[in-house]
Amino acid sequence: MNSIDSINKTYERQAVITDATRQNKDAVEKQPSDPQDAGSEVKVSLSSESKDLQLAKETALSAPDDQASADRSERVAALKKEVEEGKYQADPGQAADKIVGGVIDEIV
Repeated sequence: MNSIDSINKTYERQAVITDATRQNKDAVEKQPSDPQDAGSEVKVSLSSESKDLQLAKETALSAPDDQASADRSERVAALKKEVEEGKYQADPGQAADKIVGGVIDEIV
């Protein structure tokens, strides 16, 4: 009896999917093939998830390549070594320029 119920549920799901597919197909067929001929505008809106995916894609594409990442890792390692050995000398002028530059970028 259990397997019959399972088969019935499967057929019910297939019927729902088939019906939804037909409705979607009918809706697509009713749309004009050329919006200019119909005298209407086509408006596209993206969901927030689509916008998030687009932002993630842009971020991934603008990420530094492996060589830049390796160069940065080497620079960080060298700076850590200098700090640990007490040889690192911070340049207050350079730090101030970076801070002020960041503030100006935010304002502009």
